Amino acid sequence: MKLGIATPVVTNVAGTKLTWERDATVDDIGRVAEAADRLGYHHLTCSEHIGIPASEAGRRGARYWDPLATLGYVAAKTRHIRLATMTLVLGYHHPLAIVKRYGTLDHVSGGRVILGVGVGSLKEEFDLLGAPFEDRGPRADDALRALRAALTSNEPAYDGEYYSFGGLTVDPCALQAHMPIWVGGRTQRSLRRALTLADGWCPFGIPLQTAAEWLRAREIPPGFEVVLPADRPLDPIDNPDATRDTLRAMAAAGTTVVSAVHPPLGRALPRTDPRAGRIAPRRRKVSMTDEDGSPLLAPLTAAEWGDDEYAAVGALMGIPGADVPRAGSGEARDPANFDILGVLARHPKMARKFLGFNAFLLQQGELPLRLRELAVLRLAHARRSAFFWGEHMRIAKAGGLSDEDIDRLARGNAEFDGVDRLVLETTDELLARGRATPAQWRRLVDELGTHQAMELIFVVGTYGMLAMACDTWQLAPPAGSAQLPD
Repeated sequence: MKLGIATPVVTNVAGTKLTWERDATVDDIGRVAEAADRLGYHHLTCSEHIGIPASEAGRRGARYWDPLATLGYVAAKTRHIRLATMTLVLGYHHPLAIVKRYGTLDHVSGGRVILGVGVGSLKEEFDLLGAPFEDRGPRADDALRALRAALTSNEPAYDGEYYSFGGLTVDPCALQAHMPIWVGGRTQRSLRRALTLADGWCPFGIPLQTAAEWLRAREIPPGFEVVLPADRPLDPIDNPDATRDTLRAMAAAGTTVVSAVHPPLGRALPRTDPRAGRIAPRRRKVSMTDEDGSPLLAPLTAAEWGDDEYAAVGALMGIPGADVPRAGSGEARDPANFDILGVLARHPKMARKFLGFNAFLLQQGELPLRLRELAVLRLAHARRSAFFWGEHMRIAKAGGLSDEDIDRLARGNAEFDGVDRLVLETTDELLARGRATPAQWRRLVDELGTHQAMELIFVVGTYGMLAMACDTWQLAPPAGSAQLPD
């Protein structure tokens, strides 16, 4: 289950008690977005309303920042977090206007847009814009079909009940081969619409138990996202047990993505600086070692190496354990020179199996070294793994990555093209969603062949697991390693 945030400041929803958000600025939004990006949140949101009638402001709230401008600003401040419109009202826009505006944002953000859309229910706003209201449901269905036909094509063509177009160029369109579309609403019809025409359902104002009943009555396809807001504050710092209970209940109801509201976020991510009257990030000191300066799981000492441990490392080197240099010998392949080997060898049976597979990826795999190390460095940067960043900088440079390449990688995907960019985008998708998209898989096979495409998936999975283990054990990067960039 993934965790997103309802971006504070940009929406003043009725019933939400504002504190620091009341007078916050775009700089504060940027700081919250940067913190959420750094902490690994899945997405942040921005809603849409053009003008709220005075009679509705008390119920719906009055403040709604424009999502295109807001998310464009946030895109420049972040690298990985996805940008979700929650939601655009389909009846307010021609589908090709959405394709152009949010396709451009998809390029600006490096392919991070999630298009959250809805039918709309505020008749006064439809009337204000001169948009048809009574047939907004079937018109929205047609708009969704038109969007799917046009989002990925510079020469879109569609002929539907309400929208028809062709013989024109829309450039840019979406960068993603399949931009996710989530459908909002508060009725069973919205769920049916989402299951039929979209990739996810992001309802509002529906009790969790009701949403669970509706979901159980439907066949939910694999990969379909159910994006539900928490019905109570999520406060893992001050109330971890209640937070855990809430998340378990949401998972049991079928939730795949939790959208957390901003009052608890105001405690968990930012803190108020009373001297400046602004929001500053709450920083938590993270140590790479235990309190006494040592890793939680220390590498073997030279005296602790035995036949089983040498045999495990031999599986990586492709030689019998008896031929592995002795620990402490000072030879180039002395296992004592590599903390990760010394730690893994504490479980020699497991290490022997794992390192044998790792040896295949490193030494016998068909995936080019440059592409493999692009994926590993992106993983290390995204997971904030200083150990693996330090370990693989040298290997990456041996594989043909320049200092300029590595600097560009830390900034995102926009400065890469061709197969390099495809590998980076696929790695991002694997880390964010646990799978590549069908379009990415087909492109990988077209560009690299089936073997290399398969290997890329396993490289990301294998090194993600290693990074998780080594960061849990708090292994320090090798001495003199390059510093993990922001």
